Amino acid sequence: MYTKDTNNKIPIYQLKSKEKVLDYYVNWTKEEQFNKDMIEWNYQAPQNTVKLFDLHTPNKNINLIKK
Repeated sequence: MYTKDTNNKIPIYQLKSKEKVLDYYVNWTKEEQFNKDMIEWNYQAPQNTVKLFDLHTPNKNINLIKK
């Protein structure tokens, strides 16, 4: 079984202010650490979302991005 190494991460629910949450995410994106973690953790949510939309959306030409 694969386990994610999250020991070096602060559980987001422990942060007490929106400023601390913002700082956390800003720091997490430095040197592409967020992207590296998503790859290392084999994060699948975006791919799974696309598969579900493809499976359940009859109109394949629909635009989901608001302009």
